[in-house]
Amino acid sequence: MRSSLEKALEYLDSSQEQFYRDLDTFLRFPSIAVEPARAGDISRTVEWLSRRVQAAGFEKVEALETGGFPVILAELGSKSEDMPCVLIYGHYDVQSPAPEEAWTSPPFDPTRSGEYLVARGAADMKGQLMACLAAIEAWNQVDKCPVNIKLLIEGEEELGSPHLGKLVFDQRERLQADVGLNLDAGMAARDVPTITTALRGAMLFELKIQGSERDLHSGIFGGLVENPIQILCRILSGLQDEAGIITLPGLYDRVRFIKPEERAGMEYPAEALLRQVGAASLRGDQEYSAFERTTIRPSFDVLHIYGGARKTAIPSEAGASISMRIVPDQDPDEVYEKLKEYLAAVVPEGVKWNLSWKVGVPPVLSDPEFIGNQAMAQAMKAVWGVDPAFLPGGGTIPVVPMLYEILGIQSLLTGFSLPDDNMHGPDERIHLPTLEKGKRVLVHFFNQLACE
Repeated sequence: MRSSLEKALEYLDSSQEQFYRDLDTFLRFPSIAVEPARAGDISRTVEWLSRRVQAAGFEKVEALETGGFPVILAELGSKSEDMPCVLIYGHYDVQSPAPEEAWTSPPFDPTRSGEYLVARGAADMKGQLMACLAAIEAWNQVDKCPVNIKLLIEGEEELGSPHLGKLVFDQRERLQADVGLNLDAGMAARDVPTITTALRGAMLFELKIQGSERDLHSGIFGGLVENPIQILCRILSGLQDEAGIITLPGLYDRVRFIKPEERAGMEYPAEALLRQVGAASLRGDQEYSAFERTTIRPSFDVLHIYGGARKTAIPSEAGASISMRIVPDQDPDEVYEKLKEYLAAVVPEGVKWNLSWKVGVPPVLSDPEFIGNQAMAQAMKAVWGVDPAFLPGGGTIPVVPMLYEILGIQSLLTGFSLPDDNMHGPDERIHLPTLEKGKRVLVHFFNQLACE
């Protein structure tokens, strides 16, 4: 007699056409949270997705108001309340497709290209969210799901989740769970199923330099007053050396030491990274591999500079947007204080400056022995036939530390997107054979977690 697991896997195969019809529908919604004019599209996305969640078997589905875009909260019971409870996080919002002329097909018209499905949100993260719903539905069609499940789907992830923290706090009793599942992390390669063991934290700053009270004639006053643009350039260039190593005093003092045996699995080919970024060369601390530089080492990047105009005038002010990624065990507050100390020391006397801290997300560590990680490792081996790689990730997922701080829930970080899926860029895509394996992994995962 076939087991419930076998029946659930067979249901995935038999429902594949409907899965892709639903995924195409989901991808056609231009749910761009950063564009206020898309509010109607967001509402239609929430309505459709709520129905799809209900169709997957969830008994209670609500769209909760947040002060921004709604959060979908849903609950599904298993055969027993004593079974583990999984809190699954997802987001239905996507990045803007701009510039749309860089796409080879319309961003919200899902297009097959070989083994790929091309559309905005295909990898980040509508495809992964639909794979999760497919796995849950498969269990509900043949039996009760082996574990209890709660679903938390927001619509402002690409905005930095400004309203999610309050909602999680307000709903903290309802959101209690044993394991968090976050599919926003991805895989190292097609044949390397991956469980992410660390995430870098993110810090965003706006730095403003104020010189004179107004713009000044560069002929009459040139050489007499401080130029905010030139000051800004000196400040920013002083924060990195030519190799790309950050020179902010004390920044590396609390960077976690990674043992040589832990670094042994981080030899991702530099050539592959070079192809992904489309640059002429790679830079950074040569004592670390290209992969390590993007995962276990902090980074500093200037994202935007403004100041002056195309006229013969010394500008009165200049500014820059700065991004820093920090790693375990660095603390955002300490990094902020070090940056302010540096500015106080280098900005010339009489020149005003202001450092505005916009975003501060701490880095994350995940124990490989965590029950969620171990259940996922078994599920991945059952589908891929190999043990997964336990690797750090270079990105930042704000909800992960949020769930830990408010609910005490550790998150399992994985996913089925690939490094060359062009997330946030033109021609975002997802590799369909990998997504199919991901659906099967999730069916196994729910079963394995119940066994754990």
